[in-house]
Order: sequence, then C-alpha cells, then structure tokens
Amino acid sequence: VFFVYGGVDTNTREEIREIVENEKDAIIIASYCTFSTGINIRNLHNIVFASPSKSRVRALQSIGRGLRRRDTKDAATLFDLADDISHKSKRNFTLNNLKKTNYAFLNGHWQNYDIIVDYKNEIRKMFELRDITEKAKQTLDDINLSNSISVHFRKGDYLSNPKFKAVYAHCNADYYRNAMVKIRGKVDNPKYFIFSDNMDWVKNNINISDNMYFVSDAVSDYEQQYLMSQCKNNIIANSSFSWWGAWLNKYDNKIVIAPKKWFANFERDNDVFYPINWTIANN
Repeated sequence: VFFVYGGVDTNTREEIREIVENEKDAIIIASYCTFSTGINIRNLHNIVFASPSKSRVRALQSIGRGLRRRDTKDAATLFDLADDISHKSKRNFTLNNLKKTNYAFLNGHWQNYDIIVDYKNEIRKMFELRDITEKAKQTLDDINLSNSISVHFRKGDYLSNPKFKAVYAHCNADYYRNAMVKIRGKVDNPKYFIFSDNMDWVKNNINISDNMYFVSDAVSDYEQQYLMSQCKNNIIANSSFSWWGAWLNKYDNKIVIAPKKWFANFERDNDVFYPINWTIANN
C-alpha cells in the first residue's frame, strides 16, 4: 500500500510507479489533485473516487487514469463515492451528473432486507416492467388466474462451475419436495411455475405433475424475475435472482420458503438476510 500526495518527491513517485506496474494487488492511496494529474500507471484495474468534492475537469482526468492500455488489461472498474459536500456556488460533479440522468447502474446483491425495507414501495415500483414479450404475457396471465407459486432451481453454474460449487450450498430435491408439500397444505389448487437454468435436472429429480408449468427459456432473465414477483407465493433457491423475485412479491399474505443454508462452509445471519415472515427450510 502506497500513499502519494503533493509532498512525495519525483524519485519516490517513480519507484512506486515501477512497483505497481509490475506487481499484482498493489494499492495506491492518493490525494485527489495528485491522482487526477500526477499518476501515470497503466496497471490500474480498479479506481475508487473518494474525494468529497469533485469538479468536472478533475473527475474526467481521474477517469483517464484508468484508460491507460496494457496487454494484461482489457477493462477498468470505477467506484464513485458521492458525498454531498458543496461550497458556495460550486456543486459536487458526481451528484450533478446523477441528477441530469434518468438511470443509474447499481452493482451488488443488496439482500439485507432491513436496509431496504423502508423503501420497499419505491423499489418495487422501479422493478415494474413497462413492456414484456408476448410469451411472458401469456405466462403472466396464467400466473394471475391461478394460485401461483414460483419455484426456482439454480442448477447450472452451481453444479458445473467448481468455484461456485465449492462456495454455495446445494438445495437438494428433498428441499423442493418438502416445500411443495408444505405449500399444498396451505394453498388450494396450487400451480407451480418452474424457473431454472437446468430444466433437465428438475425433470430428472422432481416428480412432474399436471399442476407444473415450465417457464420457457425464450423468456428473458429479467422477465423471469418479474414473473416470479407476480406469483402469489414463492419457493426460492440460494440465489439473489429468486430472493429478489420473492422480495418484490407485493402480496401481503404470501408464503415464501427459503433455504436455511446459503453457503457451503459459512453460516449466514438469517435474521437480517430473510424477512421475518419467510419460512426457512433445511436444504
């Protein structure tokens, strides 16, 4: 970790530059003015803007620090921490820019419900789709006309990717069978809408019945999550995809069944992870 500011002499800066250019996982903490004009390092993969005040020129100069090309680098990620600190007529460039746009991209899982619960109406409104494909509309009509339950099976990368398989717990067939039995005991004539990235696994491990509907791969991912949220009840996997599908479900009396174990070798605090009215089941 290196600290660079206006008082660091040229020779020391050059030594730091050479180290960072040739090593992995090096971190530079730099004063704002120094970074925007005095750092010329191609081996920058991640940049965090943490200055409380940002001018347009300096912000663009700082972005340029990450645009230096290198054979081992094809992208750079920028993280912008926007503090609302203004002085007289000068305003924070980041916040001004956000106000001028109608969209923002947020990267994360955002699955601690206690953080977002106070904004549930605003968030649910954001996820309302203005337009969906004809195939999705047909499924939505069926969802609205039945005692619908979404069931999500994440059996693609969780089984095929060694890294994911080592990190995430497995929701076995018994978890889903028991969840469906529990739903049947509380819901008349339930209809299960099956969402999965591996339908073959579902068909080979779950008893197929007439009250199951397999949602087509022709329906896009974002439409599938929207359809989950429109179901009256939900059975989720240990996946943020269906967690959000269930959380966005606006039915007051919904039944949501969720897996107790999310990670393979790590116990998560379910008290902040799941809303109190969700049913936690062994998986």
